[in-house]
Amino acid sequence: MFENWQHVIKHDFFHYLKVPHFVRDDSLDYFEEELALMCQAICEHFEVDINEQKLSQAIATYDDIQAKLKKLYELRERSDPAVSGAEVMRIICTGSSMRGEDFNALLDKILAEKAAAKLPASRARMILLGSATDEIDLVADMESQGAFIATDALCFGSRSFWSKSGESTEPVRLLAEKYLSNLFCPRMFAEYDKRREFILQTAERANVDGAVIVYNKFCDLHGVEAVSLRMDLEKNGIPVLVLEKDYGSKADSGRIKTRVQAFLERIGG
Repeated sequence: MFENWQHVIKHDFFHYLKVPHFVRDDSLDYFEEELALMCQAICEHFEVDINEQKLSQAIATYDDIQAKLKKLYELRERSDPAVSGAEVMRIICTGSSMRGEDFNALLDKILAEKAAAKLPASRARMILLGSATDEIDLVADMESQGAFIATDALCFGSRSFWSKSGESTEPVRLLAEKYLSNLFCPRMFAEYDKRREFILQTAERANVDGAVIVYNKFCDLHGVEAVSLRMDLEKNGIPVLVLEKDYGSKADSGRIKTRVQAFLERIGG
């Protein structure tokens, strides 16, 4: 597939970053080398200097962002929430296309504005799980039916920042540790137990009434994991709605609203 993209679309710059599927010492070594190669490619093409000092400063900035996003989730997960699930996803998606310093300042402003806010009551509190869902309208559609998305475990959500720890004092190695060792995604083989515990802890912290698992059609990794995840959540007393959908399709909106309405009635919301 990579070679096809290279042939069809002639980008000025295209670098393929290989990410291992396992968390082991040898895979961390390999990923550290891959990150170093990416830094070298960026420096050579854009004629910039990426040194250890600059990397350390950037890591510190994003550590600060991580802490502020957790504060945003506290406002969302509390019993009288101050921010909706759709708003949180919009903020995280916005931050993914901003400079770290600018996003950091934006988060300061948002946290100050939302500190005293209070949303209207909802029918039920939900945790939203699944694949790389950056569809703000999808979350808004669910919440319009009374299903408040009190928290999530999404790529454009808590999975992207919640646990980004590392021990190395060398910045490239630290990046490898922060990213690979804390990647809560089905692409990481043999890590299901870790993902399940993260989801159960998140659901308990947010005091949810149910879970919605969404995955895009033909996404086999998430589709297969949804089966195990549904059974484990229900064993722990959390009702589950599984939604297979087309990515970015507004044609799915009516069907999803109907499914959410039925789910709320089933759990007594």
